[in-house]
Amino acid sequence: VYNPQFFLDLKLCNDCNQHTEEHYNALAISLVNLIKKYHAEEQVFINCGTKDLLLKIQYLNPDLRLIYNIGSGSFEDGMIIARDNGFYGVE
Repeated sequence: VYNPQFFLDLKLCNDCNQHTEEHYNALAISLVNLIKKYHAEEQVFINCGTKDLLLKIQYLNPDLRLIYNIGSGSFEDGMIIARDNGFYGVE
């Protein structure tokens, strides 16, 4: 049985993004609905350095595997954020 895995690397740090609560809500809802539509909950890993967006996704579907991207931060701080928020892991 072929069971592909998808790694969605969300990059929100650029001047084209609105960085508003409404933008994060719309992105989270769209992403969760798309994953649900294709029954891909077990196949998708979502990687993002924006904790607030990961938390919105987690609220909508706590079973999704969320990975906190530490960027240029320290691994230890990233691990604390991941642990405290129930994320799947860090990168």
